[in-house]
Amino acid sequence: GIPVVFQYESLHSGGLSATVFPMPLSLGATWNTSLLTTVYDIIGNQTRRAGARIGFAPVINLFPDPRYGRFQEAFSPDPALTALYTRVAVLGLQGSITGNATTYLPPNKVISLAKHYAGYGGGAGGLNCGGLHASEREVRDV
Repeated sequence: GIPVVFQYESLHSGGLSATVFPMPLSLGATWNTSLLTTVYDIIGNQTRRAGARIGFAPVINLFPDPRYGRFQEAFSPDPALTALYTRVAVLGLQGSITGNATTYLPPNKVISLAKHYAGYGGGAGGLNCGGLHASEREVRDV
C-alpha cells in the first residue's frame, strides 16, 4: 500500500502547541542568518515531534507587489536575499543531507518542501491567484 506521510505548514511554527515565530518577512528583515538557522532548526524539531516528516517551508517566491495578501510569507522581495535565506531555512529544517535516500533524514528533522514558485505572487493588483502580467524575460530575470 501507499504509506501515510504527515506534513505541516512550517513557515513560522512547528505544530500545535509549538513555538510561534515571526513571519518570514520579519525574520528576513533581521539580516541574521544565524538567527534564521536557529529558528528553522527549532521549527524542524517541533514539526517532527508533532508527527510530521515534511514541512511546507520556506516560501521561495518573490512577491513584487506589497498589496499581495501573502507578502509576509516570503523573506524578501530581493532575489539574492531570498536565495540566501532559503538555503539557511532548508538547512535548519532538514540539516545537512548525508547517507542514502532511506537514511538521510535525522530523527529531529523534516524534509523541507519549498513552495510557491516563479510568478505565483505576481498577480495583477496584488490579488491572490490573479493573472501574472510579466514577460518571459521578466520572469527569467528574477
